Amino acid sequence: MRILLIKSCANNRLTILSVIVFVILLLLNLSTAFARKPSIRFSTAVELPQTGLRLNIMPDAKEVPMAMPRIYTYEIHSKDTKQPVMRVDAYSALELWRRSQYEAGWMDKFSNSLIVAKMKGLIIPEARDRHIPVSEIDKVTNTLWQIVEWDDTSRIARWVADFTGVKEAFPVEIKHRQGQFSEVYSFKLTGAPANWLAYSFKLRPNMFSRRSSEENWFFILVEVHPEIDIQQARKVVESELLGSIGWGRGEEASVDVSRVFQKKDATKEGTEHAGNIEDMRSMVRESIKNLRDWWYIETPHYILLSNLDTKYRSAVKELQDKIEILYSVWQKLMPPVSEASAGVIRIFKDPGEYIRYVGEEYEWTLGLWIASRQELVIRPVDWGGTKERMGQMLRVIYHEAFHQYLFHALDRIEVSPWYNEGHAAFFENVVFDGRRVNVEEDREKVGVIEKLARDNALEIGLLLQMSLAEFYAGDERAKLTRYSLAWGLIYYLRKGVPASGNEQYAGILQTYRDVLLKTKDHRKATNEAFAGINLAELQREMSKFWLSQRLRTKAQKTLLVQEPERKTSL
Repeated sequence: MRILLIKSCANNRLTILSVIVFVILLLLNLSTAFARKPSIRFSTAVELPQTGLRLNIMPDAKEVPMAMPRIYTYEIHSKDTKQPVMRVDAYSALELWRRSQYEAGWMDKFSNSLIVAKMKGLIIPEARDRHIPVSEIDKVTNTLWQIVEWDDTSRIARWVADFTGVKEAFPVEIKHRQGQFSEVYSFKLTGAPANWLAYSFKLRPNMFSRRSSEENWFFILVEVHPEIDIQQARKVVESELLGSIGWGRGEEASVDVSRVFQKKDATKEGTEHAGNIEDMRSMVRESIKNLRDWWYIETPHYILLSNLDTKYRSAVKELQDKIEILYSVWQKLMPPVSEASAGVIRIFKDPGEYIRYVGEEYEWTLGLWIASRQELVIRPVDWGGTKERMGQMLRVIYHEAFHQYLFHALDRIEVSPWYNEGHAAFFENVVFDGRRVNVEEDREKVGVIEKLARDNALEIGLLLQMSLAEFYAGDERAKLTRYSLAWGLIYYLRKGVPASGNEQYAGILQTYRDVLLKTKDHRKATNEAFAGINLAELQREMSKFWLSQRLRTKAQKTLLVQEPERKTSL
């Protein structure tokens, strides 16, 4: 028996680097050019309802929830080659521990960031490098770390080093600086960026707070914009931030702000749910427990996490029905070969938040399916009214949700870009009439296809052999051309072929799926799906279709499937 660690997914659309600290990774190297000189202040008072602390944060700072934990996938091969390969998903024990300590985070317009953590216990040394199978999380989580007394500064230093990912942390006691602290330390961090400021502290009891009797230590990490003088920043942090910290009123606010957005019957009893929905829900709730602007809702197969305003309430409730109807359509068109897995959909209120989350490499995108974190990330549009903005976001959600569905439905096998991106673009244009579903033409891409058809430039052969890197390469115009060509091919095969009566092309998509599942090789699947097909003739037939208003009108009336049935558990 041999065990191989493979990439989190072969066709992952976004490569996530190994985390040092999962939230710090999000906040590192995110400085943005601003007209004003960067500065740092702490003047906006907040209370962390689930933690009991009150403190000042940076003015106009945005809340930063934790990212979903990265999934590491192992393949287990039997000596008996006839036995199927087993796949095991696992989480990093260190990342799970860090998530358990994390309380809240913020970032301001100058990319200064603040993280607050509660020192609940130490991770045991032998667990630092362990990967825990997802199926065993509930059984072993409590064995990965231990509750300790913080009467030894070496334990505090070890906690800080493990949480921040540095080699060593050296505490320096700050004496008599702030009367509200029993003890407070700053830290020299070996191997940390020069613009990090780290502190741990224990508050004195407060008779007005029911939390103050707890023997809790806390930790704060400030990442300062590199253009700000670090010594000046230290003075500001110690006077304005440390000086503001104290016990809050101790009122626990419910994290279920989602009641405003949650559709009551979206998760009604008796509905079939994804097998991991409870685990995903728990992680999402934990990630926003102290954040007032963030909320979540759930459907049988999705958890939507966002900080959108309540003006989007109606659209979000509408989405809860539509995404599940679309899911049932996908199940009929492309039956899954593995158990359904819940997907997290993260929608940002501000485009800048999205860019900071995905990185500058993907600044051009409107959304991403991050398979390594089982998460769809959606960028909001900043044009038009509420209806136009939500309409565009829905298109992106349907696009990325298809990638998520296909990832699981085809057992994580790498899929050809023409098939994967073509279908995702195809389903952007889904329309709903009750539970009846149809797919319309794409207004932008159809213009590109018409021009290619007129110019006899539908280069299907090149498209079919493109790698993912080749598909995404080039400027915006090149990307649009390739997306349009992939969309045009899928639209033709799904709707144009029945309308045109070209039955010789009717089996291409099914053959591709069958061969892909059998061989796990998307190139072989493409070659066999188009074996015996004259590509020049296919291009002529496609051109004829796209230049015929009669055939296109007929195709638009062609439904993909009959009205989806409501799924209930047996």
